[in-house]
Amino acid sequence: MSALGTLLGLTPATRILLLGSADLGLEAALAHPVGSDLTRSADGRGVPRATIDVAVLGRAAAALPATRRALIAAAARALAPGGVFAAEFPNRLAALSAPLLAHEAVPLAPDARGGLTYGGARRLVLAAGFPVVSGYICLPGLADPEVLLPLDSRPALAFHFQPPFFPESRPRQILRRLLEAAASSGLLPTMAPSFCLVATRGGERELAEAA
Repeated sequence: MSALGTLLGLTPATRILLLGSADLGLEAALAHPVGSDLTRSADGRGVPRATIDVAVLGRAAAALPATRRALIAAAARALAPGGVFAAEFPNRLAALSAPLLAHEAVPLAPDARGGLTYGGARRLVLAAGFPVVSGYICLPGLADPEVLLPLDSRPALAFHFQPPFFPESRPRQILRRLLEAAASSGLLPTMAPSFCLVATRGGERELAEAA
């Protein structure tokens, strides 16, 4: 089971919809449970309503302002009640992510094109009729979330940056304390290269209100 499969609760019987442009890394992570039923759709059209268990929007597609709202709406229509939607949105302040990437030793070049704030990304998903939305920092990305930090729990975030049980260099200590302060104050989302949102599809009433 891949780390993404564990996050989304994938099983061989899970019906998965991958939306947007081709993303081979994300597709491979989703298909890891042998026999998973994976459907690909560039625009979300033609997918039967309420037939999908998990719908996923990759970072490249989520970075396109002209089409991402329609793709999220397509995911909401395709998901069965209780189904899960996951998406990775670039942070428009990704240039501030160097301290976090250095602390986690992730060699990633942040790209803020098409980016949103964390609040903006949450509002976009909520507006599509998803009543429950959870946010994470997934490093190096949604396809391979080796580091998974819950953005909706400041105590859990701050705990991640507690002093280790081994000596640390002075520069490393300063970096860790900076991130701990950012986590405790709610500023860590501004220092993420991207946000991963996981949402649960509501009933027909929520979708009707969002339409």
